[in-house]
Amino acid sequence: MSVDPWCGWTVQQTATNSPENNDSQSLEIKTEQYIAREFSTLQESNLESACISIPPTFEKSSNPDTMLGEEAEETVYNMLKNSQIPGLKMLFFNGQRYIGEKDLLEDSEIVREKDFSIFLEFEGKYFIIFIEVKCCDKQNKDHRKKATSQLRDHCKVLKAAHSIQDKEVSKILLHTAWPSLKREYTCDHCSQQHAVYQRVPEGCPRNNQAQPEYEAAGWHLFKENLESQQKFNKWLKHYCLSKGKAMEQASWRRILKVHTQYACGALYEELSKKFLLLGIDQVKLR
Repeated sequence: MSVDPWCGWTVQQTATNSPENNDSQSLEIKTEQYIAREFSTLQESNLESACISIPPTFEKSSNPDTMLGEEAEETVYNMLKNSQIPGLKMLFFNGQRYIGEKDLLEDSEIVREKDFSIFLEFEGKYFIIFIEVKCCDKQNKDHRKKATSQLRDHCKVLKAAHSIQDKEVSKILLHTAWPSLKREYTCDHCSQQHAVYQRVPEGCPRNNQAQPEYEAAGWHLFKENLESQQKFNKWLKHYCLSKGKAMEQASWRRILKVHTQYACGALYEELSKKFLLLGIDQVKLR
């Protein structure tokens, strides 16, 4: 019988600051205690659907240089927040910053921000989605490659820094969202409509030319998918909630704990001997 992960968090012992205590064990206990308290809404089995977002509202900066990017992220944020799919329980983190090694064999420490890390339970199955958001309204191979690289770096850090097995990390669903980019374009060579970020079809003169190795269909989330909540929900169910893409509950829980620790964490500046918050949203923590 499957155990509901949302209500499975219990504190086995009280964490203390005693030197005899194992620090990693203490951190695990504190994380489980935090999850049990802060995510309690998802324990209510009588709800048709439930969603918790961190932060609870989308926070915009006053920087005009980041306005377009923030508007694109807000579009995805609102779609996730309003996904009223019967039976779906969702917890997602937006704009989460972290630091970690992506390769244990070399000096590869990186500082990154994840646009969206999404944890879902649906019909007794467990799923994790990472989404990077780009604000382009035209095809841009550099931004496509950058988004793909960012997504894969997130996975590398989970394996290297947190010892999550590759077979489980490979089940994390990776997607890039383009709220301002239409899914088709008019080809300059044949005047026909082609799918964005997919190989050109047979019959087009470009078909015989070398083409990039594009991501699989469904990887990219386009303007049309974000035009309405109904269309977004359809995309989410079709590409992300099929049983063949589910992951083991134990790994799902472990990765959720990692992200919870990211959300509660801070960076320590060794030169100034000060702790630094990772974002303005942390100032508003309860």
